[in-house]
Amino acid sequence: MKIIEKHHRLPKELYIGEKMVSFTCCIKNRSSVFNNEKIFNEFEEQLLTELIKFGCDSLIHLFMPDHLHSILKGNNSNSEVMKAVNE
Repeated sequence: MKIIEKHHRLPKELYIGEKMVSFTCCIKNRSSVFNNEKIFNEFEEQLLTELIKFGCDSLIHLFMPDHLHSILKGNNSNSEVMKAVNE
């Protein structure tokens, strides 16, 4: 699945550090892929791996059939919340 990023209003450096950020991630063409348990499990596992890699936690992530809502938080001054979502 390819993530298509919309323009963000804040400069990228504001997503670094102990920041709390809300994201909505939509599946291309709004395909209902998260109805498939295997795809859901793989996507959630990848999300959690990236969060650890970039020093972040998910306060909540809510999967809908064709998109994901999440609130992520950086754990330290070097955390990169945006990269955790984009990588």
